[in-house]
Amino acid sequence: MPAATLPPWARTMKEIFRAGPTCQFILTGNIHDRVAFHRGERPVFLTLREFLSQALFEPFDVVLFYDRGRGFQIARGAEHVFRYFRLFDRFHGTKYAQDAGVGADADRSLDHPGLLPRDPREAIPLLDRFLRWAAAGGGQEKGKAAPSVAVVLDYAHFVLPQGES
Repeated sequence: MPAATLPPWARTMKEIFRAGPTCQFILTGNIHDRVAFHRGERPVFLTLREFLSQALFEPFDVVLFYDRGRGFQIARGAEHVFRYFRLFDRFHGTKYAQDAGVGADADRSLDHPGLLPRDPREAIPLLDRFLRWAAAGGGQEKGKAAPSVAVVLDYAHFVLPQGES
């Protein structure tokens, strides 16, 4: 079976990321179009969100999406996210991970309203703490690599508007 083929813009993005000079990208244009992704003989047309989580960010342990309207969504790595929020809850007295096993699909439980903040003033600092925790080892056993994390801020201009830093 032939290897997966990324579109040219995604290959460039991946090459720049692997080279190490940057780890942030802004994707603009018609972000609601489908992306042709060749895995095998026929192309598959994925939404940009599906393409990012299934193809471009495939090697990452955790893939998170955040926007003001829906809050956090976990595309991959829920076990790392839940581990962090259980520790965070114990330390801060919050209840973010309290319902982590609700329903048949624990990965979707964070999509329930009220579990995690949607307001950027609360959500972004919480995300920042999670990223720092993951970079410091993410609660992994000694000798194991820290989990790699990809975060997509949908509609970032609403979360972090242009202006003075």
